[in-house]
Amino acid sequence: MSLVHTTRRFSFSGGKDEDELIWGMIDILTLILIFFILFYAREVSQKNAANSASAPAPVQRLDGPSVPRLPVENENSFGSMENSLEEAMAARFGDNFYLKHKEGQIIIVLGEAISFANGEADLLANAVDILKTVTEQLRTAKDYNLIISGHTDDVPISNSAYASNWDLSAARAVAVARYFIAHGIDPKRITAQGFAEFRPVDTNDTEAGRRLNRRVEIALSKTNPDVASKEVPVTGRDEEPMVIGSPIL
Repeated sequence: MSLVHTTRRFSFSGGKDEDELIWGMIDILTLILIFFILFYAREVSQKNAANSASAPAPVQRLDGPSVPRLPVENENSFGSMENSLEEAMAARFGDNFYLKHKEGQIIIVLGEAISFANGEADLLANAVDILKTVTEQLRTAKDYNLIISGHTDDVPISNSAYASNWDLSAARAVAVARYFIAHGIDPKRITAQGFAEFRPVDTNDTEAGRRLNRRVEIALSKTNPDVASKEVPVTGRDEEPMVIGSPIL
């Protein structure tokens, strides 16, 4: 007796109706798979969008790349003023104009290049344009005081108008203060002071560093502006600020 091995080949040819049923099931499974793929892709997209929206907004700074905005304790006061200034002046931010924070203050920094001619204390047109915008914000935020500080590099000045960097830094601070007063800001809110070369933000050994040091800073604070005149010098009489008290006439 011989054994005959037979092999049965399976196919979908079990009849027309049966073939149509099998292919129909395959179509349904394919559609279900596509649905789950699209659903997953949508969930991932929404999650990424939510993460992007929650990231802190960048603030342009002179001293480096964009950095996250610093958190504020009272978004309705300090934060709202900061946001208003940024929205009004963001297009002007650059190497010679930027905002920074220090000890609860918003500080507007005006570099010499856009503010004053070399060795002079008359405001240039670019600085006037910026101060006009700041004035508009301060008219509605009347609980802010202004501490205006003039700074120079350590190169001795040599012209007939100013005897020293003390005189030049103080004169520049006063020029900014006079602008605010002339445009409706209460003089009682303002203090102007000159620090000469004794509060640098960079080295005075290079031209780039000296350029950064020649600046005027406008600190917006809800503290009493008289505090600025009570600063204690680090060492010696030569580092005391030249303070022009409030009001300035």
